[in-house]
Amino acid sequence: MEYSAEFDLDLEYGQEGEGLVKWLIHELAANRIEVKRDRKLQETGNVYIEYFCRGKPSGIDVTKSRWWAEVLPGEGYGDEVVVLIKSDRLRRLCYPYKNTKRDTAGGDEDLSRGILLPCEELVRKVNMQKLQEIKDKHRDKFEERGIFNE
Repeated sequence: MEYSAEFDLDLEYGQEGEGLVKWLIHELAANRIEVKRDRKLQETGNVYIEYFCRGKPSGIDVTKSRWWAEVLPGEGYGDEVVVLIKSDRLRRLCYPYKNTKRDTAGGDEDLSRGILLPCEELVRKVNMQKLQEIKDKHRDKFEERGIFNE
């Protein structure tokens, strides 16, 4: 195999990803990842992020889990896609929608309040924010190799 100037960066990046996945599997086994699955995603295109139920904070507002997983059901996803996002980041995505038309009743007998977060926005914002974090973390290495030059 011929040496690539980017091999060290690729290897380090891959190993960081492997470490994160191993850690996440441990967290899931210990029930420290909040896992949700919205059965109405296919018809609405949104995931419902609950924050209030039966008169008190719930869901994203009270979870102690560091990570939140949305299993995407239905045609186009078929439970083969899971969006994994830090709970704090999901809160930041949802809060601008409080007290807007996306802040709605839901759940059993409409006893909950939650944000209808467009699935496409969830996936796009997660990816764009993560890309920016990667660029910021490795900026010197990327600039040295001419990757992501602006």
